[in-house]
Order: sequence, then C-alpha cells, then structure tokens
Amino acid sequence: MKTDALDRRKRTYVQPTGKNLKINAGVLSLIEGLRRYHPLPPQIAFRLWNAGTYYPRFQDRLTDLTNEMTGGGDPLLWRTEYFNPKGVLNSEPVWYELSPRGLRMAQSLAEHPLTIPERDHIKHRAFNACVGASFEIFAPLHGMRSIHFEDIIAHPRCPSSTRALSNPLMIPLPHGKHVEADRIHGFEHIGEGFWFYAIEIDRATESNVRTVYEKLDNWLYVLQHRLYRSFLRTAEPPHPVHHHGTEPHQQLSGLSRGQAVRGPVLFHRPSRVRR
Repeated sequence: MKTDALDRRKRTYVQPTGKNLKINAGVLSLIEGLRRYHPLPPQIAFRLWNAGTYYPRFQDRLTDLTNEMTGGGDPLLWRTEYFNPKGVLNSEPVWYELSPRGLRMAQSLAEHPLTIPERDHIKHRAFNACVGASFEIFAPLHGMRSIHFEDIIAHPRCPSSTRALSNPLMIPLPHGKHVEADRIHGFEHIGEGFWFYAIEIDRATESNVRTVYEKLDNWLYVLQHRLYRSFLRTAEPPHPVHHHGTEPHQQLSGLSRGQAVRGPVLFHRPSRVRR
C-alpha cells in the first residue's frame, strides 16, 4: 500500500485491503444523500446520515467505501480533490461524491429521481450542495420539514410539462429569455403551511454586478406575473435569496460546531402563509 510520510494511505490512489463491505441501511442512506447533494465534505455527511456512530468511525467508513469492494462490486464513492493546486492533499479538505456504480444504485432506489444537467464549476456545485444539505440538517431543529426540489417536482400539482423538461429549474420568460435558480427549496411549517425559496449561489466571482441585478429583475418578474403558478403550481412564490460566500471549504468550521452555512437566515416563521 502506498503511504505518506506519516504512514497514512495516500488519497490519490484507490487502494483496497481486501474487505468486502455489506450494503446495509446506513450505506443506502448515505448514497441517497450524496445523490441529492454532491459533492459533500464528511462533516456535513456525518450530520445528515449519522447511523449512531461517532465521527472517527464514520470517517473510516467513508475511506472503506472509497477503496474497498462493496457488495461484491466496485467502490461506491469517489474523493473529489480540487482545493489544492500544489498537491499537498493531506492538509486539504476531502469531499465525497458517488462513483458511477454508486450513482446507478442511488438512482434505482430513489423515489423521485431527478437528474439536472451540471454545468457549473465544481466549487459552485460544492457550495450549492452545502447550502441545500444545511437546510435539511437544521429545518427539524426549527419545527419545519425540509422539502427537496425533487419532491416539489414530483407533487401531483406540478404540471407534467414541467416534469418533462431537461432542467425544471429553468423558468421561461417572454422574448425567449429564462431565469434559472441554483436551487429551489421548500419548507413546511408544521401546522401552518409552506414556504419556498429560490437560492442564488454567489462565490463573489461575478465580473459584472449588472448580471446579479438582471437575475434579481427576472425573479421579480416571475413574482409579479405569478409565473410560478403555471410552472410549479405552488400556492406560495419561491422568494429569491442571494446566498453570498467565498470558498465552500471555508464554511465547514461552523458546520462542524452545529451552525448553519453562513448566509441569509431562512429559519423563521413567515408573516403570511396560505393554508
């Protein structure tokens, strides 16, 4: 086995030790979570899908799922290394996503599988995944149920024409234009109603501030003309939220202490909810 100076297994290689892991409920829950939010660091994955173990054991499990045979087949996870251009990998964060085999397994088990084209830079996707996963972690702590976009699209009220689109996050506008959210997420305030948000992820990389204002103007058009009613058929509009940050790995210290990803506070009771 190839190791580093501290006798740790190198991350840059898949190095099995001969284990054949069983696919149990905890593994299935993990790959389903990584299908919905990816890539993710272990700190957030642990809080979402902790199967009654402690964190170092969970890290060992992730290492096994990345290197060993699982259920007699290839490993289910991949490591994603992209924060360190100099190659000093063991000092940098580790992020996990599904291997092709893990993705096929997760899609076959999903209740409402939805595949949206991934055109964004991987850092943008990582930040987006952290934001969505943090909603799911902290909503129950505030008496709410987190509603993933897949479940919004799968609701019987959502038009079949919307579900048939290759990218249901893209809402058409007049004159051939469109507005696309990075994430549309819902919350059910138990006993009170529902609330929806259209999340725009900004890593402070916009070269022209006019682009941000144009996106906001497009969302205001959607709200003013109630286009969400024909496109998603939600009773409440998806309120636009501009989620600003820098690098996703700089958000992790707060999450490991049980705090939400830095950004707008979304966990409040709405002033008006239609029953």
